[in-house]
Amino acid sequence: MFVLLGKNKKQLKSVFIWLSNIVQQNDLVLLDQKGKQTGYYFEFPLKIGDRPEKIKSIKDKNFTFIIKILPTGQTFPKAKWQIIFQSPEIEIYENRERFQFLRIKPLRWGLTKEERSIALKIARQCLEIFLKEKRQPKPEDLNLVPLPLLFTPRTDLDVALWTNGIIRGSAVVENKNLRDGLIEGVVQASRDSRFKPLKLKELTQTRIEITLISNLKIPLSEDSIKKDEIFYNKGYLIKKGQNKGWFLPEVFNVRLFNNLREFLGRLASEKASLSPEAVFDKKTEIFIFEVEDFIEGVNQEGVLELDGPIVKFKKERDKTQKISLKAADWLLKIQETDGNFPPIINPLTGQANQIDWPRSAMAAWSLVELAKTIEKANYLEAAKKNFLYLKEYLLEESLFIANYNQTAASLAYFGQLALSLDYWQESLQAGSRILEKERHLDFEPILFQQIGSFFAELAKSDKRFFEPALRFADSAKDVFTKILSDEQTINLAVWAEVVNLFLKLFEMTDNHSYLETAQKTTDWLLKYQLNSGAFKSATNSNFVYTRGTAKIAEVLGTIFLFKNKEIDKVFNLNYCRKCLEKTFDWLSQMQYSLENSYFIPQNNLKLVIGGIRHDYFNSELWIDSVGHLLLGASRYLR
Repeated sequence: MFVLLGKNKKQLKSVFIWLSNIVQQNDLVLLDQKGKQTGYYFEFPLKIGDRPEKIKSIKDKNFTFIIKILPTGQTFPKAKWQIIFQSPEIEIYENRERFQFLRIKPLRWGLTKEERSIALKIARQCLEIFLKEKRQPKPEDLNLVPLPLLFTPRTDLDVALWTNGIIRGSAVVENKNLRDGLIEGVVQASRDSRFKPLKLKELTQTRIEITLISNLKIPLSEDSIKKDEIFYNKGYLIKKGQNKGWFLPEVFNVRLFNNLREFLGRLASEKASLSPEAVFDKKTEIFIFEVEDFIEGVNQEGVLELDGPIVKFKKERDKTQKISLKAADWLLKIQETDGNFPPIINPLTGQANQIDWPRSAMAAWSLVELAKTIEKANYLEAAKKNFLYLKEYLLEESLFIANYNQTAASLAYFGQLALSLDYWQESLQAGSRILEKERHLDFEPILFQQIGSFFAELAKSDKRFFEPALRFADSAKDVFTKILSDEQTINLAVWAEVVNLFLKLFEMTDNHSYLETAQKTTDWLLKYQLNSGAFKSATNSNFVYTRGTAKIAEVLGTIFLFKNKEIDKVFNLNYCRKCLEKTFDWLSQMQYSLENSYFIPQNNLKLVIGGIRHDYFNSELWIDSVGHLLLGASRYLR
C-alpha cells in the first residue's frame, strides 16, 4: 500500500511520479525518513500514474534510488551514489552501477568537461552562422560530428549571451535534444526582444552561457517559503494554467531581490504574465530544480563551471597570500584622493556610497597589518593617508557628537589603526574620548566587543584601560551567554569578536576562564561552517555572506598569533587551520577576476577586479569583506 505521510508529502509524491517515468523493471527505491527506512518498487507493465508498491523487507536489497529526508538519515558514499537533487530538506541519489555497462549516462548526471566544450562550440558555430548568413542554422552545418551520445536525449535548457559584461539575451528551450536545443536557444537569445539585437562584429566580445535544466522538478515546500529562503544554485519554475515562467541562477547577477516573496512575485509577473499575488493561489505551482551551468572563459577560451551565479575555481596552493594581495590592491585602487575608502560599490553601475567612518578606518587598519606581514610600502602609505583624513574629523573636529554609538565605533577602529601605525598619542586620545562618553553608550554586541579589544590593546602599555576593557568584555559575555542559554537565533559575525577579545584578556591575565570563553566560542562558530568553507549568517539560516565569513576568518587567524603553550593545548590547531583555509578558499571564489566578472560592464571592470562580492544574491563590493579578510590573512600568514 503506497501511503505518504508528513510535511514532505507533496515533494515525495512529485519524486515518485518522476520515478515512474524512468524506472526499469528491477529498480528499487529506498525512502530514508525520520530514521525509518522503507523500500518501494513499481509493478510492471507500468502505466503512467501507477503508484509504487511497498517492499516487505529491505534487508540485503540492492537499491537503485535513495530518497533521504533531512536532517535525518545516513550518509551515502559518492563512489557508489550520484546525487541528482539536493536541498536542505530532501536529497535524492541514484546508484552509479545502474549504467556502468552502457556507453551513455543520463543527462542528470552531468556533462564531462569535453562535452561542455562541445556544447559551447555548437552554440558559437550556430550563432556565427545566424549572424553572418541571416538564416537558421541546421544540424548538418556543424563540423563537430559525430557528437557524443549524450546530445541525443531530450532536455530543457537555457542559453544566455553576455557582451562586454552586458546581458544581451536569454532563451529557455523545452523538450529538445541537446544539439537541437542549443541551435534554437542561441538564435532566440541573440534576438531576445528585451535587449538590443546582437551584431556579428560583437561576437568576439560575447561569452556564451549554457544552463541545462533537470527534468526532476520538485514543489517548493511551505517550510522554504516560511523561512523566506532563496536557493542561489537552483532554478525556479512557476506554472498556472497555460502560463509559466523561469528564473535561473544567472538572474542573481543582474537583479537584487530583498526576499523570497519579492523574488517569486517578480517571477510570476515578469516571466509568467501573472500577478504577483498569483504566487499564493492554490492553483499556482512553484517548482525548484537542479541546473548544470557553464560559460566560456575569457576570450572564449576554456570552459568555466558555475555554482549558482559564481564561477568555480580549482583550489590553489598559497592562495591566501594571492587573494590578500589582490584585495589590498583593490582597496588602493578605490581609495579617494583625500584618503577615504568608499564603503560600498555597485559593480553594475559603478556608483559608490560616500562615507562610512568605522569601515574606512578598519580597511586602513587591515592594510597596515598586511604591510607588516609582507612588507608592502604602498599599503602603509595608503593607510597613513586614510589616518590623516580620519584624524581631522574624529579627533580635531569631534564629528558625530550626538551619535555616541557611531562615534565610539569610529574611534575604536581609528584607535586600532593608530596603534598599528605606532601613533601612540592619537590612540590614547581615541580611547579617552570613548571613556568620556561611556555612560551614553547603548549596548550593541559588535560595538562593545570592539571597544573591549581596543582597550585591551591599550592596556598593554597603559593600565588605565584594563578595567574598562573588562567592563566591556563582561557586558558582551553576559548578553551572549543569556542568548545562547535561551536558544535564540544568533547572528554569528555579531559575536565572533568574543574570540579575539578573550584571547587578549587571557594573554594579559593568565586567567583560564577567559581562555575557556574564547575556545568555546570558537567551537560554537565552527559548528556552523558549511562544506564550501562559508559560515552560515545565523544559527537558523543557510544564507551566507562574505562580510560575515571574513569576520570569522579574522578571529580564527587570531588563534595563530599567540605563542602560548596553554592555547596550543586547549585549541585543536590543526582543525582550526583546516577550517580557516577552507574559508579562504571560499572567499577566493567570491573575489572578482576577469574570469568570473562576465556580467560586469566593461567600463567598471577595473573598479571591480580584486574586490569581493557580498553574497550569491548581491554583487556589490563592501570594503569590510576585504578588511576582515586582510586582518585574518595577515594574522594567519604571520
